[in-house]
Amino acid sequence: MKKFALISLFLIIGCSEQSGYEQNLDLVKTIEGSGKTKGSYWLEQNVMGEWAKEVLVFGYVDNYEGCLDFIEINKRNYS
Repeated sequence: MKKFALISLFLIIGCSEQSGYEQNLDLVKTIEGSGKTKGSYWLEQNVMGEWAKEVLVFGYVDNYEGCLDFIEINKRNYS
């Protein structure tokens, strides 16, 4: 009986954990809700017909230029 209870507990805990994807969505919502992203830019990628937020660019004098630099570097490195 003790083993059954222990196994059941592990199954319940294991099934209730968030997936990595859900954790990332929660993080995006937290960042956007913080009010500290004014003037920042999200780089998004189309994944299976839906736009997913991939990279948040902030902290530059001109965040848009930072986005363009990031895109250019990644094109050179991964194309």
